[in-house]
Amino acid sequence: MADARTERWAEHRKKMRRTLVDATIRAIDDQGPHVSMREIAAEAKIPKPTLYRFFTDKWELVNAINDRVMDTLTERIVTGPQLTAGTLGELVREGIAGYAEFVSDHPNVFRFLQLNFSGASGGAGSPGVHAIETARTMAEDISSVLSALVPGGTGEPGGHELDAAAAMIMGAVVFAADGWVGDDGPTESPESFVERIDPYIRALLQVAAAKNGGAELDFDASIADNLAAVYAS
Repeated sequence: MADARTERWAEHRKKMRRTLVDATIRAIDDQGPHVSMREIAAEAKIPKPTLYRFFTDKWELVNAINDRVMDTLTERIVTGPQLTAGTLGELVREGIAGYAEFVSDHPNVFRFLQLNFSGASGGAGSPGVHAIETARTMAEDISSVLSALVPGGTGEPGGHELDAAAAMIMGAVVFAADGWVGDDGPTESPESFVERIDPYIRALLQVAAAKNGGAELDFDASIADNLAAVYAS
């Protein structure tokens, strides 16, 4: 019986944490990046102390928000475009667009995470350290995609030039979005943001491809043609 109760509590805790993360994102969207734990509890319709039954402190909740956002971004930036893009150029644009659309839809969440990352201590488990760890995971996912499409790649992360390119792509898009969002929300449409950033990401990829395998990328070629060129090299 004790094991069954433990399993029920574990499942209930996971469900409640998901529900509270949903409520926190709504509260951030509505109240802004400086939302308080009291406002989060009010959005979740629970007493404030109940939050601490499921998240030991504010930093654990911030990390859970970061994990949810990173899962969403991985779907929009990495997984989704691989299923829908017809060319390498479309893959790049759809990836940037996935990020831009999320930031445009949730500018307060973007600022909330930035504020908490920069204001947290650097100890293990802090939002700043946790964000770096999850960003590295996403960079590895991007590197895997690049390695499957860039001649000289291996289909796996680990190639020095492509790993560096993946990290630089993330940095370029994130810091460009920081200037785009500012303190008062996006200053242009997601479509305009994509148009402005896309040439820089393409140029970065061209340099990485040249240094990785000496190839010049054709962004208008189909994904299938790019794959064939990789495995023929």
